[in-house]
Amino acid sequence: MGDLANHGDAAYQETRRKLGEQEDRAQRIDAFLTADERGNLDRLRRSDVRIEGAQSWHVDDRKFAAKVLAVDEMLSALETKHAAAIDGAFLDRRRSDVRRLNLPIETADIELLASGNVKETGPVIAVRRWRDSGKPLLVMAGPPGTGKTLAAARAVLHGGGKYVAARDVARLFLAQFGEESEQARALTETDGVLVIDDIGREKNHEAMQTGLIELLDYRRRDGRRNIWISNLPRAEFEQRYSDERLLSRIKGSGDWFIEASPDMRARARK
Repeated sequence: MGDLANHGDAAYQETRRKLGEQEDRAQRIDAFLTADERGNLDRLRRSDVRIEGAQSWHVDDRKFAAKVLAVDEMLSALETKHAAAIDGAFLDRRRSDVRRLNLPIETADIELLASGNVKETGPVIAVRRWRDSGKPLLVMAGPPGTGKTLAAARAVLHGGGKYVAARDVARLFLAQFGEESEQARALTETDGVLVIDDIGREKNHEAMQTGLIELLDYRRRDGRRNIWISNLPRAEFEQRYSDERLLSRIKGSGDWFIEASPDMRARARK
């Protein structure tokens, strides 16, 4: 029997970790269990081990190991038994998450994002490498339909953030006061990855250019990350947004990904 007074002790922390992991698994499947299944699982999880108060904890190591194994086996059996319902509910939640992003994508692409079956395209690989790099900005340019939006949306789904179309961002940048001005300010504080798509299709590119500079400065200062997407070739992008302040910020804090492949949707129709 162990009796440890220090909550920083490695054995205590490992005990808490294992119990927390099992708690998470139990909560994920709880809605799918029968009353008998839920009761049996609760009784097993509450047996043998007590963690008492803020100063001490008591655990019989052999009993605890046996209990953890038994709970793991019961959880695995219940997860397998209810797998179809659990997977269906998970997919429904993920579909809702994807739809809330308001992406300009087809139903088939919503299913790909929800299921996690997005192919390892050039944009997907580029986004993963950029996330690992820690840089504040990724600019993805190239023809439409090559998977840029899907790759960026996947990053938002996995790590949190927001997707917004460039035409809407440009409108917010022009606002001087009121709700739209507040929405523009909120973009600077969006946690996770802020994705701005279809840069180059907005009507007022001068306002867009100035706004992007200010937005990137705020978000870069606060350690927030950004993906900009455009269907323009890089040379045309740099010609349209030629302000040296913007180009130097992209060069200094961002990565470029240039997709030269033809439209995947067009290839799929052939």
